[in-house]
Amino acid sequence: MSAFASSLLANFLGSLFAGGLLAWAAYRLITRKYQIIQPRQERIREEILVCSLLIDELREGKEFADGYLTGKRPEERSQMHAWDALKGSQTVRFLPIGCLEPMLKAYSDLHVLEYLFLKVEDAQMNDWAIGNSGETSGAARLGKMISKGVRNRLSRSKQNCADAIQALTAEREIVSGRI
Repeated sequence: MSAFASSLLANFLGSLFAGGLLAWAAYRLITRKYQIIQPRQERIREEILVCSLLIDELREGKEFADGYLTGKRPEERSQMHAWDALKGSQTVRFLPIGCLEPMLKAYSDLHVLEYLFLKVEDAQMNDWAIGNSGETSGAARLGKMISKGVRNRLSRSKQNCADAIQALTAEREIVSGRI
């Protein structure tokens, strides 16, 4: 082998090694330090976790709506902490439309119900503060106005929660198969 060929081979192998080392360092920097690109397995595990959290929360919302419809008033209102924490995350944004549509419908109904219940509580607190009670109180009037639409909203919310749970469960099963 001539000096030129051995020099060419040494330069090629050195450049290949240096390029590989730089590519590996850039990949580690991008994925681990700055988290711009997330490894596939981590994305899959994150999506499974998000689906599980949302399913649990939607089950509570469904039980909340079912409790009011059957006459067993729940002791506490549904809490939407998982949704509040996750609604801006990358994982929720990349869920398929088949999951997002029923999930957004369910959470929309749950937020409207939460707003209506808060309005009634505010009216009750105002009545308590001024010492007003009975049929002429603001809470009683507001409760009668709201009660007409609440039953329809509760039944629709229960159905939307069930649809969202079904869609998220199916997505979780599909993603679990990729691991």
